[in-house]
Order: sequence, then C-alpha cells, then structure tokens
Amino acid sequence: MRRPALLALLSLLMSCGGLGGSRDAPRADAPPAADPGFPDGYERWTAASAPVVDEAAGEVRELFRSPGARPGRDGRHPVGTVMVKVHKDLGDRALVTRIDVRRRTADGPYEGWTYESYDAASLARLPSDAETCALCHAAAPDDGTYTLFR
Repeated sequence: MRRPALLALLSLLMSCGGLGGSRDAPRADAPPAADPGFPDGYERWTAASAPVVDEAAGEVRELFRSPGARPGRDGRHPVGTVMVKVHKDLGDRALVTRIDVRRRTADGPYEGWTYESYDAASLARLPSDAETCALCHAAAPDDGTYTLFR
C-alpha cells in the first residue's frame, strides 16, 4: 500500500519542479517568450568591424552575421545566412530600441532575402515594412550589406 502513495508523491514532486522538473520553466511573472524566429545567441556571432553611427536618426547600429556566412565567389551570401542589426539610442547605447533580422532563403522575395523586426524588450515580432528595408539594402555593394565584418 505504501508504494502507490510513494509513486504519487514522486509524480507530484516532479511535476512541480521539486525533483527532476525543469528549472527553466517560465514563472507566472516572466515576460512573454521570444518569437520562435528570433535568432538567439546572435551576440556571439561575427560582429561588424565597427558599429554604424547614424546621427540623423539618433542611433547606433551594431551588426552581426551568423557563423560561417560569408559571400561566395558570386558575391552572394549562402542560403541560411542570418544577419542581425541592433538599433541603440545614440545618447544611451545601453538602450536597445529595435532588432532587425535579415535572412537569406532559397526563394526570399527580395533578391533572396527576407526582413523582420523585433521589439527589443519582449522580442516579439513587429509589423515591418520589408519593402522599404529591401530598397535600402538593394543599394549596398556587398549583397545588400553596407558593413565589413571581421
């Protein structure tokens, strides 16, 4: 008779996180989870040689490129390349205002690229004007990229 009670107790403890449960389970007061398309860990990727300072826009942009993503002989980045642009306030560089993501796909609508924007605090995907992004990047000399990477 003791065995079913012990099994029930162990089951209860595991489901509540007391034994073997996930320590990473979200708390009730935790912020919403990031959009599943958000590229976690981008901060450890290859960074641009220097941030871009745009005084007219009042911001600094830090750029990151996914590991191993270099333009091929044709000058185009391979399918699967992800680039992240972090927009920071010029006066307070610790303040991230938005994060943009550009992805090379086999059939992306803009020369093989897709464009997404994310809220800096929640990492929720924002409505974005991909066409405006694409028009600006189309003028860049390196497959839509204005920046040199280390």
